[in-house]
Amino acid sequence: GQVMSELKHASPRVFRIGRNERAFQVVEVGFNSQDIGGPYRDTIESITRELESPVLPLFAPCMNKIIQTGRNRDVFVPSALVGRSSWQRNRMLEMYEFVG
Repeated sequence: GQVMSELKHASPRVFRIGRNERAFQVVEVGFNSQDIGGPYRDTIESITRELESPVLPLFAPCMNKIIQTGRNRDVFVPSALVGRSSWQRNRMLEMYEFVG
């Protein structure tokens, strides 16, 4: 949510980066850190962990992960929009659009 709020109006070109480049600068308030790679990498890792967690309703583990059998146990699939309020559906669609 936080990253999307800050970057949702950014041009898609911002995210088309070359090797050893960053799409955005990370400032960790209160940590006195310099973004030489560590804070940026930590932020990207946090984003991916959050996308795969129950904190965001966007993705759910595939059935093979749930029952721990077969291939692709590391796969997450888009969550269903059915049964959600209009506000929730609109917010989820906005998040899906941001994630790409």
